[in-house]
Amino acid sequence: MLDDIGASRMGSIAKHLGVSIRTVQRWRKDDSAPRSALLAVFWETSYGRATINIQAENDARMFAGYAKCLSEAAGLRLPPMHREAANSCVCRPAKLRAWLRWC
Repeated sequence: MLDDIGASRMGSIAKHLGVSIRTVQRWRKDDSAPRSALLAVFWETSYGRATINIQAENDARMFAGYAKCLSEAAGLRLPPMHREAANSCVCRPAKLRAWLRWC
């Protein structure tokens, strides 16, 4: 996990954790760090950022579903919504253009 953050940020990691740069270098070399240190820097890794993004996407979809149910109950019409998977890696330009036209 420390490799994912990168060597250029070792100083800021060490400062954040309250340890020396040498300690972080040793953890990185041994590929072993205390669990508390890994948990503290998890949100700075690509894995942590991906977790946040996926959770935000899933929450948005859930609340969009709530909004749709409430609007249907009230007889209102909502604009079309994006319906792909939260972790979808495929960008469809035609759908994007249609969405941008709608906005």
